[in-house]
Amino acid sequence: MLEALDYKTQWQVDDSYTTTASGLQYKDEVVGTGDSSPEDGGTIELHNSFWFDDFSYEGSRETGRKYFSTRGAREPMSFQFGDTQILKGWSEGMETMKAGGKRILIIPPELAYGDDGIPQMNDFPAVPGGSYLRFEVELVKVDNSAFTKFRRWLPKPSSLLV
Repeated sequence: MLEALDYKTQWQVDDSYTTTASGLQYKDEVVGTGDSSPEDGGTIELHNSFWFDDFSYEGSRETGRKYFSTRGAREPMSFQFGDTQILKGWSEGMETMKAGGKRILIIPPELAYGDDGIPQMNDFPAVPGGSYLRFEVELVKVDNSAFTKFRRWLPKPSSLLV
């Protein structure tokens, strides 16, 4: 078994990263030029790649385990921003971005899956407790229109059939 490695060393987290009061660390690779940042109830479209800091197995010493990416053949992910079921660190890390921006997020366990981690769910592998996460996020589109925000209060058509 290889010696456990520090995420800051392996992911080259240095003074160029901003650290928030919560412990989230981020670095802009490209600053977005869109009109606005995501707002509660608006929708966003983004590409992202996700790693966690398991450097203990052969072949992972540089990057940790890459679990997921919407890059390549996949369309951008789209979801409502704000009070959703996304990670606290992910939401905090994107709230100051604008469309066209690319940012690296280093999310501490307390803003991610905590000490418990998560078990494997379908195609999404297990993430051990206490893991730091690395996301590379590209914010493609932000829609904060009144109509978009209002839609969150409307029932989904499928819920009317039950």
